[in-house]
Amino acid sequence: MDTSLAAGANYLKLRPGLPRLLQLLNGHEFHELTTAVIYLKEFELGLDICSRLIGFIEKHSQLNASDPTQRKTLVALWRWTLFFLDRADKWDDYVKTAEAVGRREDLVETDCERWINESTYRHYKELLRRGGASRPLRAYQEEMVSEAERAEERRTLPDGSWAARIPPRTRHMLDNWAARDRLRIILKKISRKVAGKSVRHLRHRQVFEMTDEEYMRRQQWLRMWRLYCRNARQEPATKNAI
Repeated sequence: MDTSLAAGANYLKLRPGLPRLLQLLNGHEFHELTTAVIYLKEFELGLDICSRLIGFIEKHSQLNASDPTQRKTLVALWRWTLFFLDRADKWDDYVKTAEAVGRREDLVETDCERWINESTYRHYKELLRRGGASRPLRAYQEEMVSEAERAEERRTLPDGSWAARIPPRTRHMLDNWAARDRLRIILKKISRKVAGKSVRHLRHRQVFEMTDEEYMRRQQWLRMWRLYCRNARQEPATKNAI
């Protein structure tokens, strides 16, 4: 197993305090861990790590669901859970988890303030009129156009065009075009499987489909990548660092 994965698993066994754990999950260490999980296609391990972390945080006596940092971390972990279920081709589990997450009122997030220029709005409007875009892209374009049209504040730009302000808003983590479209795709895969049609071409490649040589090459690439990242941050490399 790659050293970053082993270090991540060992870290869980230490059961650190909640503040330290939140610091880890919002830092570069967790980014390196998830990158290793994805690149090595260790999706089952990723699910196990997320499950342990969620269980630890949600049962911790210091948990404060109203705290933005803690809520943001939980949302991120549940999003990672759905991501790994998707990559592991656990379609039924994905749907069940998405339904359970959808019923939770605490898993919300606040968008950042955004501005949509008139040129962007008209460009997306024209693309929607022409059609032909993939469903995910069309869903994104429709949301951008709708938000620009509903905007209550507009600012005139030097060239005479306008920019619409999209204020920050709090909404459920699954209340966005990307989450809805991914669920639609997975439900479509399930329907195809139930109908007895082939779904082999719809599955993601898994770790057991890699040769030992390929796995070792990927491990070596990850070591070089982590070294590059640490040099960029000017941090000393440690043997068991995640």
